[in-house]
Amino acid sequence: MMLRILRRVWLIATFSLFLVKGILCQNLIKNPSLEDLYSCPDDASQLDSAKYWFTLDNPTMYNSPDLIATCAENSPFPANIDITPDSNWTGFQKPFHGNNYLHIIIYKAREFASIVLTSELETKDYCLSFYISTTDKQACAINRFGALFTKEPYPPSIINSWPNWPDSIPHQFEWRGGIISDTLNWQRVWGTFTASGGEKYMHVGNFYSDKYTDTLQMKYGLFIYPPTGGGNISYCSFSSYYFDYFELYELPTLITPNDTVLPCSGSINLAASGADTYSWLNTQGDTLSTDSVFLASPTETTTYTLHTNQCRKKAQKNITVAVPECIPVIPNIITPGGNGLNDFLVIKNLQPGSSLSIYNRWGNVLFESKDYQQNWDCNSCSDGTYFYVLITPDGKQYKGTVTVLGEK
Repeated sequence: MMLRILRRVWLIATFSLFLVKGILCQNLIKNPSLEDLYSCPDDASQLDSAKYWFTLDNPTMYNSPDLIATCAENSPFPANIDITPDSNWTGFQKPFHGNNYLHIIIYKAREFASIVLTSELETKDYCLSFYISTTDKQACAINRFGALFTKEPYPPSIINSWPNWPDSIPHQFEWRGGIISDTLNWQRVWGTFTASGGEKYMHVGNFYSDKYTDTLQMKYGLFIYPPTGGGNISYCSFSSYYFDYFELYELPTLITPNDTVLPCSGSINLAASGADTYSWLNTQGDTLSTDSVFLASPTETTTYTLHTNQCRKKAQKNITVAVPECIPVIPNIITPGGNGLNDFLVIKNLQPGSSLSIYNRWGNVLFESKDYQQNWDCNSCSDGTYFYVLITPDGKQYKGTVTVLGEK
């Protein structure tokens, strides 16, 4: 019975945490994988074909990110061979999600992609996540990927800086995971930032100068651009990436348990919420669970360590579970009349694994259980006084009498 109750509590707690996280983590990016289109692009530099996405309309700046779209494969325009996932002018890559993705040049030549958010940001912590893959025809791989959030659609900090890019344009989100050079797989770029409040637009790109951007030479270190001709671009003077599946959501409040006392039932649920991953460790550093809810059953006072990762924001906390001395409280009377009131011998502070024996006045055993489940109701016995012996798992014995009134 106790196991069923604990299991039910665990299921309710887990479902509640999942529901709360689903409500809080609403994506503030309307078209996260560029699936919703106004029309299928028929050439490069047509990011505006994706709903809510746009590019900076400024003739003095080179800013023409590409929408790589599967639908372009069926278009009659010859140029579309350069903007499909199976064959585009920088290589080949299957979409991480759906049918489309974004292509941006983010080193030497500078491009950035912009989108209007579902609502203005508040002065809170947020998590931004997207996926990146290095293009096949890459001159060099880099380490700078960021996002700038603004109240206006066209960031003055970028417009006023062009073409003399400063060391760094102030931006809220910055990737700190090093150079990304994988051309086969998509890699997640994610982290937290604090919004100033009122931001309505997001701009994705590299907002550092070349001087402060680390590079790694790739196979196409000397790359012919454009592909059909033109001059050689020297070593590490060209870098572009594919981007897909953007998520932006308010960072949930991280809730972790405090120090507590173990009930005499022998188990307690330690529940946390708000993180992406959890790891419960014992004092030896062994991982006991990676679930948000951990069922602790210590036999002595124990300190557990909880490690959490919340959008790459790591934290840890020690939680001590004290094990008290559980002295059983045994009633001296039961009234098994079948009315649901005091029908059974219910022992408070009963430890799991406790054995119980019931004797009549002549010493005959009427009931015996090696793991008493609160289920003795003096079935088929007469009113009177009976003797019990309770032995707890630690070997302690408790003896006494119980009177039965209200014969069935």
